[in-house]
Amino acid sequence: MNNSFKFIILCLCLLLMIFIQAANSQEGDQAGKDEIWLSGYVRWQGNELAHTSVEVFTDPQFKNLYARALLLKPDGEYVISIEEPGTYYLVAFVDYNDNKLFDNGDAMGIYGVTDWADPAQKPKPIKLEKGLKLTDIDIPITAVVDSHGRVNSLSNISSKPNAKISGKVIWIDNKVSGAIIFAYTDPTWNNRVGQAIVGEDGRYELNIPAGRYYLIAVIDENKTNLLDSGDKFGIWGMTKFGAFPKPIKVEENQRIGDRNILIIGQMGISGKALPLKPVSGDTQKTETAAIKADVSGRILWQGRNMKSAVVQAYGDPSMTVATAQARADDKGAFKLSLPYGEYYIVATVDADGDGKYSTGDGIGSYGSANAVEETPKKLVINKDSKNIHIELLITAEFDKSGQLSPISYASKSKNVADSPEPKIGEINIDALNEENEISSFAQGISGKIVWEGHEISEAILTLSSDPEFKEAISFSLELDENGKYNCLTPAGDYYIMAIVDHNSNNQVDSGDGIGIYGTGYWAEPQRVTIIEGYITPHINININSVFGTDGEIIQMQTPSVARFRYGDPDKITMDNADGREIQEWWYWEKGVSFAFEKKDTGWNLIKTDEFPPMLDSSKKDVLATEKSPDGIIYYTFDRNIWAIDSDGRNRRWVSQGTHPTNSADGSKMLITDINGNIFLIEPRSENPGKLIVSRRQFGFQPAISSNGNAVAFTQQINNYRQIVLKNIETNEENVLPVDSMETHYPNWSFDDTLIAYSASPETDKYNRDIYYYDLINKRVERLSMSPLDDFNPVWSPNDNKFLVYCRAEDKHSQIWIVSFDSEGKFVERQLTKYGGKNPAW
Repeated sequence: MNNSFKFIILCLCLLLMIFIQAANSQEGDQAGKDEIWLSGYVRWQGNELAHTSVEVFTDPQFKNLYARALLLKPDGEYVISIEEPGTYYLVAFVDYNDNKLFDNGDAMGIYGVTDWADPAQKPKPIKLEKGLKLTDIDIPITAVVDSHGRVNSLSNISSKPNAKISGKVIWIDNKVSGAIIFAYTDPTWNNRVGQAIVGEDGRYELNIPAGRYYLIAVIDENKTNLLDSGDKFGIWGMTKFGAFPKPIKVEENQRIGDRNILIIGQMGISGKALPLKPVSGDTQKTETAAIKADVSGRILWQGRNMKSAVVQAYGDPSMTVATAQARADDKGAFKLSLPYGEYYIVATVDADGDGKYSTGDGIGSYGSANAVEETPKKLVINKDSKNIHIELLITAEFDKSGQLSPISYASKSKNVADSPEPKIGEINIDALNEENEISSFAQGISGKIVWEGHEISEAILTLSSDPEFKEAISFSLELDENGKYNCLTPAGDYYIMAIVDHNSNNQVDSGDGIGIYGTGYWAEPQRVTIIEGYITPHINININSVFGTDGEIIQMQTPSVARFRYGDPDKITMDNADGREIQEWWYWEKGVSFAFEKKDTGWNLIKTDEFPPMLDSSKKDVLATEKSPDGIIYYTFDRNIWAIDSDGRNRRWVSQGTHPTNSADGSKMLITDINGNIFLIEPRSENPGKLIVSRRQFGFQPAISSNGNAVAFTQQINNYRQIVLKNIETNEENVLPVDSMETHYPNWSFDDTLIAYSASPETDKYNRDIYYYDLINKRVERLSMSPLDDFNPVWSPNDNKFLVYCRAEDKHSQIWIVSFDSEGKFVERQLTKYGGKNPAW
């Protein structure tokens, strides 16, 4: 073969190769144009994404898996190639502990769903065609699996982590390895909302939104991403084992550092939390482990179904693992069987029954009135424990962001400032003593329930908004040896009744005792105002009636009942004939006598006699003119004015009417009669009284001068309330010359030279301040200046340097005092913090 022929063959081969290469290139270009792929990021800020996968499904129910891809980079980036056009749905799974299971601590997110708690959000479909290449298909992690295997919403937690908590995990004499920080919004470690890996040096950073969190550090020995057998743990705020968890509150964009957590506990072989020290099993004594006691009770959350309510008992304050738990019935009743020991009891209610912690679910703990701020009370079970019955009030609920918020029960009480005239039945709270001040967040009532001659340890307390008790809520009470009780209740205005199951048959029937607060004996029931966040004390109830055989209520009469109604008897005679001890009590002035017989259970009434009152004029004069050396107290009850000596004796009727105000020596008194007229009376004389202001003049808030010569009252003049001064002898009237359009509550100083009052501008009638008018110098001075409503000033009875008044706050008011120095300068100071009105020196 010559060279020219070889050259031709080579050229032909080269041409063929070029042709084949061009053909292959054209085919490759077409295949590249038809390729379909997706890319984007899985978003879970502040959390490890090393073991994350993105899965592609052909249906929104996520049953038909089409493709799966692991993340290419630890920052969350993924790329998925799709072979066929169609409509697809994306899900991201984070296998946090890399155990190939979707379990505690693992997380997930669905493309198109930014809030797992919002049922309106649905998976978003992605329609793919040949050659389509989509980027920025981001999938936010919106849910996490808790220790019970439930998938809980992270809500805004993962989408808005704008705060940071950092610190160090410390394990004395040991190196921290394999540790994880978990963040929870509840102290019972159920609602996990975030986590972070701890570095080899023990340091951690947790990115999280503003809120309130409990942090636990777990040395995860078995890599289960759980706090289980063999793991060591520490809790922020716990420097020794046996303390309660403490929350960390972080604000928006805040960076909190040095939140160091000390490893101090470990999980025993039976799953019980133990101190970090060498142990051979759990510390509970085996000889007492088998001895148990039953604890029954009820979960209280008015208007909510308790179908998904659970009660858990924890053996130590860390509340890491429940010792026992029980499900409640639809009415909230539950029963636990617990070995002897100390426990902390918590109730949780899955209000919507979705099997996870979500908006509106509730938590309550034993002995606590606010599960957000307060720790549970310890419940001790031992050999002396019998018939243990407790009540768990749900006091906190989860909001949309997964945070726990205190439950605010709606209050029906009126604004004090809107009701300047006090009404019979209203309770004024000026302070709480130490034993009743359960906490600044407690809410309910406390007091005593007494049944003379009976020892009672339990009672049923019933609250109703109407005095007939047609619609009521009831609470079971445990009383101490003195009959004292504490009861957590909703806020509002209620009439209160106590029932004692005398025969212990768990039903109300013949012989059971009944008492209604405020009835005293044969008076109208008294309404109680229960203030949000406070315990209303001294709600003492005497059992003064019993249920008859036909269900009727039979009132009892005992010596204490008679003494309460009529005071001490004028004469008591004793009779011990026939082995019977009998007392006869005579009330000459009242025209009634009683005979009581001594029984083992107390005194029983055996006879009542009524007769015409025997009071001669000489004795009446003595009673009317005699003056107690320590003063006389006048007060209103059932629209009548009564007088009583300061030692509690010599109670007597003065006049019909209300709101007594008297001169310094007590010789003259202003009252408002039942028709609204203002009268001047002389309580120590037979004078019928003098009309000062007719009800047609619309006068109210009357105040008499200390010397008894003048009267100040508020009157409606030209559509405005103004203060009028009236001379009692001459009947001359003058309007107090002040510039304010609205004036209220006049009050004389002890020397009658100053008149204090409250006044407001025309534009805001209930934004009053305190002033006084100087009758000698004819000038006005302002004493308070507040955006709140100040009213009802009262001078000290012997010194013009002191004056008290009311300041409205929300639905109640507080008592404040003004004091003057030698130069006439004054300062304000708050006296009460639990509410008060109508001050009197």
